[in-house]
Amino acid sequence: MTKINDTVNSSIKALFNPENKMSLIPNWLSFSRALGGIAIPIMINKKSPYKIIIGTMSFMAISDFLDGYAARKLVKEETEEGAMLDAISDKIFSLSLLIGACKENRIFILNAFLESLISIINANSLNKGEEVKSNMLGKIKIWPLSIAILTSYASIINNNYKLMNISKTLSIMTVPLEIVNVIQYKKKTR
Repeated sequence: MTKINDTVNSSIKALFNPENKMSLIPNWLSFSRALGGIAIPIMINKKSPYKIIIGTMSFMAISDFLDGYAARKLVKEETEEGAMLDAISDKIFSLSLLIGACKENRIFILNAFLESLISIINANSLNKGEEVKSNMLGKIKIWPLSIAILTSYASIINNNYKLMNISKTLSIMTVPLEIVNVIQYKKKTR
């Protein structure tokens, strides 16, 4: 458990007191996804204006690109703490959106379970001192899953059953990729 505590502490340090103060920009861009992932389902539940929800989702998508770009170009370095903060923020973002989508689209319960399982396996690996990195399948499967989540939220906002069916189809198509990804990560930890 000490490695996980160390990771949490270094992530907090990266947000509030990094060695290079310029790192605050990419670190907070990364962390904004964690905050946005929690805020978006709440905004949809509270029936916030459509433009605000879409704007928030768009910023979250752009922030995933901007944080790495800012680290390389502005700060001129990518830190281990920043990379871990990015990975943690991505997982909080996707899990929060999945859990929020479960209310309207029950199929996302399976996706949320499998993504949680991947997180648990990776946390266990981290705790053992093993390197935790996304593999290629993980990077590939996140695209249809992200589109499934976005179309689910769009269908909720617009009351559009055609979009909901597209979302369900993409969600179901992502499940085998997630299962293989779980198996890959599990084999890596042996």
